Amino acid sequence: MPEAIVDKMQEAISRGALLSRQLLDAARPRPTSIEGVVAGGRLAAIAGPLDRALRPDIAVRTQIAPDLWAFNADPEELYFALLNLCRNSADAMPDGGVITVAARNVESSSSAAREFVEIIVADDGVGMPEEVLSQAFTPYFTTKAAGSGTGLGLAQVRRFAEGRGGAIGIESERGAGTLVRLFLPRVADAAVQSSIVGTEIACAPSLNGRIFHVVNTASGCADVVAGASAWRPVQR
Repeated sequence: MPEAIVDKMQEAISRGALLSRQLLDAARPRPTSIEGVVAGGRLAAIAGPLDRALRPDIAVRTQIAPDLWAFNADPEELYFALLNLCRNSADAMPDGGVITVAARNVESSSSAAREFVEIIVADDGVGMPEEVLSQAFTPYFTTKAAGSGTGLGLAQVRRFAEGRGGAIGIESERGAGTLVRLFLPRVADAAVQSSIVGTEIACAPSLNGRIFHVVNTASGCADVVAGASAWRPVQR
């Protein structure tokens, strides 16, 4: 019983901290600095404690490439971004389940000179219908019951990714779960102001899976980020 009480207290504290972070971030202008580095080997340490902030019936598994590059992110901001995504996944799994946090290097190609680290957060929860998915990044949009969500979580994660010169994409299917992809620039490119801040991300099928296009909404230019394979979490 005492352990269960401690778990509930920890979850409540985590929710309060996350809510405060969301409201503060929503109220202040987008930061212009893109300084900050996370070593590839540190991502596991950042993602490891995430399940302690979630319900006891939710587990977080990590699949992080051992040779992961250093990338452009503030560790604290990255933790809260991942926590936002994991909380959404947990809410989509009312009967419990597994959330997978994976990361890999995305090398440059003939179509894109820059290199990225791709971080994936995936679940096998209830998923979203198209009408909800299309509004997923809209601030204050939520399908949760009153008092259960602010509708700022995904908007905050998008703000984080774009503020670091990266991008975000989301895939979901009703009854098949949700997968979110974060693309953050390799640290070698972080000193150069990103040309894709304020971007949109599009996905097109290819013979090897899918190709993600990071589109600069101001100039209309697009870079091909990667030919991403159809990665899905292990089903329960």
